Amino acid sequence: MSFKTGLNFMTANGHVFFSISSLLFFSRLFCTNEIIHGDLLHVISGVLIGSLIPDIDHPNSFFGRLFKFVSTFLSRVFGHRKFTHSLLGLIFFVLFFSRFIIISNNYNDFFYSFLIGYSSHLIGDMLTANGIPLFWPLKISFCFPILRKDYKKKKEYSISIFLILLSMLAQKDSLIFIRMIFHSISTFLYLK
Repeated sequence: MSFKTGLNFMTANGHVFFSISSLLFFSRLFCTNEIIHGDLLHVISGVLIGSLIPDIDHPNSFFGRLFKFVSTFLSRVFGHRKFTHSLLGLIFFVLFFSRFIIISNNYNDFFYSFLIGYSSHLIGDMLTANGIPLFWPLKISFCFPILRKDYKKKKEYSISIFLILLSMLAQKDSLIFIRMIFHSISTFLYLK
């Protein structure tokens, strides 16, 4: 399900595979009880929805076809890879889904896996040559162009397989340093 020929965009299948491998990696890294002990249906549906919902701004995407009116509106007002591919879009969808979490208090597993899926979508698109406007409406594009214009789909899967292998090989104790870095960054951002 590529949106453009020439594969300058990550494919839907690539996003799904990358989000599942990200889920494995981050659940191993942070040992979140909500994901590890969560309902498998909630966890898988959360990461899958999160990995595909940012492309709702494209009418030919999976969610674009399901929610044509919303997709057409987002596409006309913002364009593809603008609002939904930014931190503002992430915050919007997190707030949207958190309403259901607060009401029911039973879907934290869905919420955390959705957050990982959405974030992995943004990271995946940052790996392409176009990148994403992470701080939209600023027009600065953030990219780490591992997946250049001429890349093959195999590279998408190779990155995901690497992440899965890293998850399997990493021992909990060896991840303490990475956890400390994430904790330091989040503490620093919280203090500002």
